[in-house]
Amino acid sequence: KILLPEHENDLTLVMVAYQIVILSMQESRENQKYLSQWGELFQEHADFLDIAQEALLVMLANNFELLSGPLPLSIERAVDMVAIAKSALHIRFLQALCVCDTVPILSMQNLVSSALFRDTHKDSIKVILTFGDAESVTYNSRDGPVTLLAEQLMLPENHNIKKYISCLIHLLATLCKGRTVENTVKVSE
Repeated sequence: KILLPEHENDLTLVMVAYQIVILSMQESRENQKYLSQWGELFQEHADFLDIAQEALLVMLANNFELLSGPLPLSIERAVDMVAIAKSALHIRFLQALCVCDTVPILSMQNLVSSALFRDTHKDSIKVILTFGDAESVTYNSRDGPVTLLAEQLMLPENHNIKKYISCLIHLLATLCKGRTVENTVKVSE
């Protein structure tokens, strides 16, 4: 409702409020911890407001105290948004859950992996890279499988797709970080 043109002033107010929230959390673990009680609300807003997703990133990124305890949000919902929105920002959020100050958090990696690779999502996040005569990438969009040649991926109109695929590959690498070869088989499948 807030995204409708007649609510433009309300949307502006919400955006400014999120900017203040983000500024208050930067460099303040105390504020991050306090504001985490509204994590589920931020996540609900993140479905349609990128700035709410940014607030979640600022709250959780490199915050071991929040990442090692019970999360104030749903990992399944975050994975659902990756599958639905095909957004690099949502993928970066999942990455932030899995690593803290470059140290992998294996329990979070397991939770994200389980949600990401459950049957309902594994096809939606599948990316196939083809190398050889015609380098290409195939991904599943909302409308079905799409294959782009490497030169098409470089076009400005495909910037978001390129960013999404790049972030997805980084997320998969993050899920493997700190693990033995046997534990990375699921990612390669």
